[in-house]
Amino acid sequence: MQFISKILNTLRQIISIIIFKLSGWSNTSRINMKDFKKAVIIGAPHTSYWDTFWSVLWLYSYLPFQKKYGLFKIEANKSFWGALYRSMGGIPIDRNKKEKEIKNKSTVSIISESLKNMEEGLICISPEGTRKLNNKWKTGFYYIALEAKVPIILGRLDYKLKECGLEKVIYPSGNFNEDIKIINEFYKNVQGKYPNKFSVHKLEEQITA
Repeated sequence: MQFISKILNTLRQIISIIIFKLSGWSNTSRINMKDFKKAVIIGAPHTSYWDTFWSVLWLYSYLPFQKKYGLFKIEANKSFWGALYRSMGGIPIDRNKKEKEIKNKSTVSIISESLKNMEEGLICISPEGTRKLNNKWKTGFYYIALEAKVPIILGRLDYKLKECGLEKVIYPSGNFNEDIKIINEFYKNVQGKYPNKFSVHKLEEQITA
């Protein structure tokens, strides 16, 4: 069974690379992901449904054998999209639940504890939390990494250059304002499919997941 799974993953990888390359996209990764058994991966900009398609295609192409987990709204859990997300390692998250309804634990704590207990796993998150313009990112990704004591890996999806890849590693220091400046600097010139819908995080106000 493991052998069959490996063959299927290899075939999926080959097909994904072919589609990715023929579509004119380039892999710009500078990080050897074999060095990271566990991490939080963030991807931006997120301005279109197409972002998920290209990001997943990239993951299938260049990280075919590492365990990957994404987050999606629980409202979609029973839909076609929910089934698709689960097949790709998606984790349904109810962002509307009050903490007392989940045993006084926040979503951040639940995910960070899950990550701590994994032997290996990459949690993939869109920090904007929406395809609309949002200059107040969901900062849960930062605190998940901080609590789980894992690095944050910055993924870039640039439609202008048709480049996609994991290019920078941040080890959260606990000083959010200083660390987010580094993240903002990385993303400030990246162009999404709809450039007017993307903004880096505004430091004046923080929103936690």
